[in-house]
Amino acid sequence: MDDDSVSPILILLLCAIVGLVLMVGPVVMVWEHFGAVTGLGVEQVEGPEYHQRQADAESERQEDRDRVAMELDLFQRYTIVPLFGDGPDVLYGQGDFDSIAARLESQYALRADPMAAHTYTRSLQVCADIHHGDDPEAKLAILDAWVAARPNDYRARLVRGKFLTDYAWYHRGNGWGNTVAPESRQLFQSYLQRAKQELESAHQMNPGDPNA
Repeated sequence: MDDDSVSPILILLLCAIVGLVLMVGPVVMVWEHFGAVTGLGVEQVEGPEYHQRQADAESERQEDRDRVAMELDLFQRYTIVPLFGDGPDVLYGQGDFDSIAARLESQYALRADPMAAHTYTRSLQVCADIHHGDDPEAKLAILDAWVAARPNDYRARLVRGKFLTDYAWYHRGNGWGNTVAPESRQLFQSYLQRAKQELESAHQMNPGDPNA
């Protein structure tokens, strides 16, 4: 085989390789788009399991931050003041609904100041948050008891509505819609509907509080 016959063959092989590479990219993109739309080839993710993985990752990051803080002796030089103090413990640990109501009312009374209004809003959310290691059903039972004990306290319904919103996302997870299992999607919609009813009730009881 002479040199004149080798060159065209090499050129044809090179063109074939280049063409194949150019074809692979669009095919992969089309398949990924098709999978995103239909859910085919995409692993279904359970909401609580996803939430747990995220919580575990955040726990590890917090441990790393605490380790650095200890190495730099930050805990000795600075005082860490938790938001809303021991409010969550008073609510969930002691079940002292009257004390929680009084604290929130005292913050709400100062709402003309923007910072105080922000603090009040954050305190409501702190009472509704679901943290790593929490038993959401146990917390929901306590919130149910709060509403039952103080049926005319709109903040009990306001906090429960915020909690139910977080609980809905707890079941759904934060993945793409096509990664959410059908049962997780149903729980997501169910808890959001309950949250909507709670927040609407809270708003009707006190339209002047915008947090609902």
